[in-house]
Amino acid sequence: MSYTRSGRQYKGSFEMSEETAQTGTAAEAGQTGTVDVQQVLQMLMEDRRQREEEIAAERRQREEVTERRLQEMQQHVESLLRVVEKTTSGSGSGAGGSHESEAKVSKLTEADDIEAYLTTFERLMGAFSVPKERWVFKLAPQLTGKAQQAYAALDLDKTADYDQVKSAILKRYNVTEETYRTRLRAVSRGKQESYAEMATRIMDLTRKWTRRCAADADAMREVIAVEQLLNSMPIAVQVWVAERKP
Repeated sequence: MSYTRSGRQYKGSFEMSEETAQTGTAAEAGQTGTVDVQQVLQMLMEDRRQREEEIAAERRQREEVTERRLQEMQQHVESLLRVVEKTTSGSGSGAGGSHESEAKVSKLTEADDIEAYLTTFERLMGAFSVPKERWVFKLAPQLTGKAQQAYAALDLDKTADYDQVKSAILKRYNVTEETYRTRLRAVSRGKQESYAEMATRIMDLTRKWTRRCAADADAMREVIAVEQLLNSMPIAVQVWVAERKP
């Protein structure tokens, strides 16, 4: 009887151990699953943190490059101004000569229309008989924002050429010959605008649209002919031609 009881007791103990082992294994499995999820979340958070740090580092690098270019531009402008001042003070100004020192250029602001600003600047330079080779020296220190960035991005050998500077600035503002052509074709008389004022505006848009033609009549005719040809094409073909310029 004791053997039997011992045997039953042993068997019972074995079954309990087996059950306990299974329960423990399940608990460990559940715990392992929880740990795996936590590890995945930690990995994702770490990856995100590293990516944010990389983006911040890239942003700082771009800002440093931009700041360095602006400083170089400012130094270049200051050196050019010193050269101009020496030249002006050495040559003096006679009757009917340049009155560059009297031509005061206002600072470009975000509220300014870039085309109107440049037109006003050019007329001011003309009114005070400032030689065109010195226009950039008067304009560059007054540039801000996108206009200043466009000037800073130019090669140094182009920064003293007003036409090159103006072209770069207008391009940065996305103002091209196509812009003027579109405006010309969509022009209409304003409520407070006289026909004389409207005619002046039309002539100004026409001049800006065809400015590359200069005094070449054949080039002017080609511009008008190309526009008429484009207008006769389907929209999809117009887009293709505009993109590839065959």
